[in-house]
Formats: sequence, C-alpha cells, structure tokens
Amino acid sequence: MPYRVAGQVVHGDGAHVVLAKGDAVLMVREGESLEGGYRVESIGPDRVTLLYLPLGVRENLPVASALSVDAESRPAQVRWEGPERVRKGDTFEVALKVTSAQSLDALPLQLAFDAKLLELVAVRSGGFFGAEGKFSYRVSPEGRVSVGASGPGRVASDAELVVFTFKPIRPAIAAELKLSSIVLQGSAYRTAIMP
Repeated sequence: MPYRVAGQVVHGDGAHVVLAKGDAVLMVREGESLEGGYRVESIGPDRVTLLYLPLGVRENLPVASALSVDAESRPAQVRWEGPERVRKGDTFEVALKVTSAQSLDALPLQLAFDAKLLELVAVRSGGFFGAEGKFSYRVSPEGRVSVGASGPGRVASDAELVVFTFKPIRPAIAAELKLSSIVLQGSAYRTAIMP
C-alpha cells in the first residue's frame, strides 16, 4: 500500500482526508481517483477505505485523529508577497505569509513552479520560526520543492513562513507558483489543511 493517512478534516461540505505517498501530500474526498489505480471508497471516523481498481481489493487505512472545523471560526489566511514584474536574469524573492488566530508550530508544504521559466536560486526560513526553529527543504529538477519547518508555537499575524528566491530563465507573460499542499500544525489543534 503506497498511501498512508496523514490527517483528516471535517468541514461543512463533508470529510476530506489527507493522504501521504512518499514525499507527496494530497487532500481528497470520497470517490476521487488516485495514482496507481486506487480510488477513495469511504472516509470514516476511524478509517479510510481505498479500493484498488485493477483487482477489486479494498484496503483499510487507520485514521489517528480529525479536526472539526467550525463554520463560525476563522481559518488561517495564507498569501504570497513578491514583485509584480521582474526582468530576465534578475533574481527576486517571493515570501509565503500567514495570519492565524491559533498557535502554529510546524509547516510541511509542497510548491510547484515551471522549471522551464524559473530557476530556484535559494529557499530560506522566514522570520516566523526564528533562529530556534528547524528548517529543511528538497528540490526536484521538475520544479517541485518540499519544505518542512517547525519552531515554538505562537499565533501568526502576517508572519513570513518561507522565502523563495527565483531567477527568470526566459521571458513569459506569467510564471505560476502553485502550493500543491500545505499543512499548518499547532498545539491548539492536530492539523489544519489549506488546499
């Protein structure tokens, strides 16, 4: 079984499960298809059932915990901050910032970018996790970055989580940065997911 349950969120529109496959993290619902011939058949409070379509075999994955998101509560807000335009050959920084009413102490995320348009020059921890925090990252040649950061838990108010430095390789109308997944973790809750 290549998948494991990394978390679960119960929101107003139903249950979402967070699955991990190696370094990849994805949020799915019942009925969605996955790589490798699997489909999410059901999401329960204590397990997630995946159906392996080629053989019709069901696999039950245990769920450790779930976060119930109150519709009245204010979710964490994540935003990018960076230049509107850049010239070919000039380096530029893009910072990922967050505002959250709840304390945050860890952040795994995955970022995708077009490696034909942008060269990733550097990745560094933002000021939020500080000198006492831990920070690591891995870059693939296809334009994917996996980042892990942690530090003392505290409330974030427009806090800088991570900073990416890029250099344009060739001219383009736009170059997109896409958060494939981000998981905000804190002491007040087990896991909060931002798709």
